[in-house]
Amino acid sequence: MAYYYFSTDRICTVSDSEDSNKSAEEEKFADYQCYICYEISLNIQECKTCERIFCNRCIDDITKSKPPGTEVPCPNNCVPWALDKPHRSVRNAIETIEFYCVNHSKGCSLKLKVHNAEQHIQNECEYTMMRCLNEGCVKEMLRKDLKKHFEEEC
Repeated sequence: MAYYYFSTDRICTVSDSEDSNKSAEEEKFADYQCYICYEISLNIQECKTCERIFCNRCIDDITKSKPPGTEVPCPNNCVPWALDKPHRSVRNAIETIEFYCVNHSKGCSLKLKVHNAEQHIQNECEYTMMRCLNEGCVKEMLRKDLKKHFEEEC
């Protein structure tokens, strides 16, 4: 079984077990994964020849690895690599994916969508690591423990 979490510009997959069988949820989103890194990115392009999706991070990595002015072929062997923004339906589908907070492993059980993930992580998640706001204190703790630390320890 796998779960998803949001990290900066992409929705990452984490497997809870070593089972190699894909769940129905994983199969549902397979069409939206980058053909190279297999993560679901918010910043994507599509090869208009093979209709595969690539994230901008992987495209940049491939482009940087080639000498300037060199034609960069599609990893699916399309020549030339004709990249364009994917259809609106693909972008809309990615925005409907529900995933766990990046702090899922620390205890946050909230499921999010792209449009509210960053707000939750930056301002609301009780399981985000925070530094004590008291001058001179360098302790870091979960947001949920900050008030108690400030009142009783600091």
